[in-house]
Amino acid sequence: MSLDYRDKLVLLQTLEYIQEVDTTLKRFGLEFETFIEDFVYKNSVSMSAMQIGELKNSLSDEFIEKYGSYFDWDSLRKLRNQFAHAYARIDEEIIWDFATRKAPELEEVINRVLLEDRKQEK
Repeated sequence: MSLDYRDKLVLLQTLEYIQEVDTTLKRFGLEFETFIEDFVYKNSVSMSAMQIGELKNSLSDEFIEKYGSYFDWDSLRKLRNQFAHAYARIDEEIIWDFATRKAPELEEVINRVLLEDRKQEK
């Protein structure tokens, strides 16, 4: 069974935000100190991370059930909730970890899911 159109759209939009995170990291560098000292850097990554978390809420229950073992999808919702409800108290290390470790992992997972979907469509 192929992916639901809405789930596919959410995944593609998520990839766009992951690319924004990657572009920002490349522009500002991979130094944590720069990240915590430069509000433009931190805000750019944070906004993309928040959008990714918001998009997770649009994935169907069927998608989460089928691909739940691929990634900790709930961690995206938790990340989004931190921004929405406690922005002034967000741990910069959590954002940095998302940008440098979890976002690339998520990108690989999404690309894998989309590839599997294309193979099923044939």
